[in-house]
Amino acid sequence: MMDIRNLLRTRYFWYVAIMAFLAGIFSYAPQFTSLMRFPIQTDWQIAYYLAAYRLLFPLSVLLAAWRFGVKGGLVVCLLIGPVIISSVLVNSRLPNAWIDFGDIAVGVLLSWLVGNQGEMKQRLEETAAELRHQSAMLMSEMAERKQAEEQYRLIAEHSADIIYKLTIKEEKFAYVSPSAERLLGYTNQEALAVELRELLTPQSYERQHSEMLKDLQNHASSSTLQLELFHKNGRIIPFEVHSSFVYNEKGEPEGIVGVARDITERKKMEEQLIVQDRLASIGQLTSGLAHELNNPLTSIISFSSLLLKRKFGEDTKQDLKIINDEAQRIAGIVKNLLTFARAQPQEKQPTNINECIRKVLEMRTYEQKVNNIQVNVHFDPDLPLVNGNSPQLEQVFFNIVINAEFFMLKAHRKGTLTITTEKAGSSVRALFADNGPGISGENMRRLFTPFFTTKGVGNGTGLSLSICLGMITEHGGRIYANSEPDKGATFIIELPVNRQ
Repeated sequence: MMDIRNLLRTRYFWYVAIMAFLAGIFSYAPQFTSLMRFPIQTDWQIAYYLAAYRLLFPLSVLLAAWRFGVKGGLVVCLLIGPVIISSVLVNSRLPNAWIDFGDIAVGVLLSWLVGNQGEMKQRLEETAAELRHQSAMLMSEMAERKQAEEQYRLIAEHSADIIYKLTIKEEKFAYVSPSAERLLGYTNQEALAVELRELLTPQSYERQHSEMLKDLQNHASSSTLQLELFHKNGRIIPFEVHSSFVYNEKGEPEGIVGVARDITERKKMEEQLIVQDRLASIGQLTSGLAHELNNPLTSIISFSSLLLKRKFGEDTKQDLKIINDEAQRIAGIVKNLLTFARAQPQEKQPTNINECIRKVLEMRTYEQKVNNIQVNVHFDPDLPLVNGNSPQLEQVFFNIVINAEFFMLKAHRKGTLTITTEKAGSSVRALFADNGPGISGENMRRLFTPFFTTKGVGNGTGLSLSICLGMITEHGGRIYANSEPDKGATFIIELPVNRQ
């Protein structure tokens, strides 16, 4: 409802007021004129006044009802109706009285009809305005949602991780982001056709299924699991999977949305950290042990060497030689233990690893020739220098070369070793590829573990690769291997380029 102040400012209010006032004045026109001493004498004169107020009254009611609703028309009827009725009762003929009463009734009816129509029109206009407002809001919301969906689609399509939606009942994928082809080898259509059981290893599938049931029972909103997935070529890749349930209108879980991240590199780093922790703890133990063994070993080697120079029987000399040889072997093990346990950083300077590898190959030339080991080298002539300790790097390369020779001879009684050096970004890389028997997956995980060896008793201590790992790590680089059974092995060493 509009207030009085606004009502007085509305021109329609004054139109209604003027017409209603004139209708009231004209209804009393005969009385007014008689008082003014020029009374209305003829029927035509009376007819003019009757026609005037009978026309003005319904018009004022009609305008009030149209502009202000039913209440406006009724207010005019209540204000002017009694005036007209009183004038009729005071001085009017019976037919005119009935006409005036009818005029008032028509005014009330017009007020109700037009007012209702006006209010209905107003309500329709308000409803239409509300609908237009809601439609605009809906269009805006749809545009925002479409924009958000486009943003999410772009994020999913360019994400390095796999974003997916999985149905719980069928255990099939309803959506898989394009990164699945890069990480798992499946095209989008192939991924949508693969069942979850086929994609996960048996252990990972059982774990995922049991964890899903637990999450449903506990009403968990999300979960994180480390699972192993099959690549299209059969290779197993570790993933970290973050997932959440999707619920339908009834509040029942109908699907799972999640993000799967390849954690292969992280796993390798974790394994290297574990090995380094073991190296640190074993280093403390072996350092003391090596020093304790060194003194009696020196005595045994010295006295056995002196006794071998004396005149004894052949049997005695043979026994002394065995004692001396075994003591020398133990001394070599102790030396490796001390090297392994040494925690002091060695002096480093700009070093060319091509030269380090050449020195190692020169030392192994005779053994490689008599054992039919062919060596192919591909050195980068413009290889940047590294900040390194030459003796340590030579020992690393020496250990890798003699390991490759041993396993190639064991498998084929000959072999081919290919050594390549190259620049890789801000690092220098050396690759040692052999055509030996390769390394199994189980042994790959333990490759750099101290005292782990597959050479057999008397052929190795299991410390050479652990020592290599420690030295390369001390140089700020990394060492790792790629291999498959019966396809040889490749050891890769990466060292940062010297920036000095």
